[in-house]
Order: sequence, then structure tokens, then C-alpha cells
Amino acid sequence: LYSFIIIILTGVYLTLFFQPSMNEVVYHGPYEPMQGIRMSEAYASTLKISFEVRGGLLVRQIHHWAALIF
Repeated sequence: LYSFIIIILTGVYLTLFFQPSMNEVVYHGPYEPMQGIRMSEAYASTLKISFEVRGGLLVRQIHHWAALIF
């Protein structure tokens, strides 16, 4: 039950930053290996959560780990 609560809380937090769009964009973020690559806006927002949002990668990992336990 606790893992489900963690999934809900982290999911709500991640929803604030995720852009579920299939529009193509060119990546211009801090992750150097992906600079200038065309990708979906959804994937670009995932990279933004991971590398630009404070604690974003940790929240993504907690969300994943809680889902594995649930």
C-alpha cells in the first residue's frame, strides 16, 4: 500500500513537468550527447525532468522503484 501512495505522489509531481506531445523538436538541453538531435517533445520533456529539474531524476527513479514493488 505504501508503494502505491509513493507512485501517486511521484506521478503527480512528474505530471507537472511532462509534455505528452508527439511534435518533433530539436534538443538544446544540458545533456551534450543529444545536442541537435530531433526527437519527440515527450522525450525532450523527459530529458528536461532528468537533467534540469532539481531532484527530477531521483523522483523518476523512486517512481520506477515503487512501481516494481507494487
